Amino acid sequence: MAPETLEPPSPDSALSGRARWRRVAAVLCLGLGVGLALATFFRSRPVEVTLEFWLPAERFQGVRELFVSLRAPDGTPVSESVFFRKDGQDWRDPLRHSLRLPRGSYRVTANARCAEGDLRWQREIRIEQEGTQRFSWNAP
Repeated sequence: MAPETLEPPSPDSALSGRARWRRVAAVLCLGLGVGLALATFFRSRPVEVTLEFWLPAERFQGVRELFVSLRAPDGTPVSESVFFRKDGQDWRDPLRHSLRLPRGSYRVTANARCAEGDLRWQREIRIEQEGTQRFSWNAP
């Protein structure tokens, strides 16, 4: 009978059994980690949005300026704007406000003074993607 000799393991035997599954699991975990990192990066980037406010012209007769404030959920001011109308102009055209904002929720408040008293509108909005978002003063 020939004596047994020890041979170095072949590459095929090194990848058999548990070693192969460990390598597969490591590659899957690495891929998942990279995917989550990329998703987080792209979700946190600010987006270009245009907020478009539609106001009822009959309710705003005599109003010459409108103050619009955009705040983060914690109350931190993000943007404040004043829109003016000259005598003879009405509010039939929408007010457009272009911004670069991180995705998330915000509180929009609009205030105007008129002969009948102060007008106030407040609404929670959610910014998810680029583009134009339309809001009506009459909508809840």
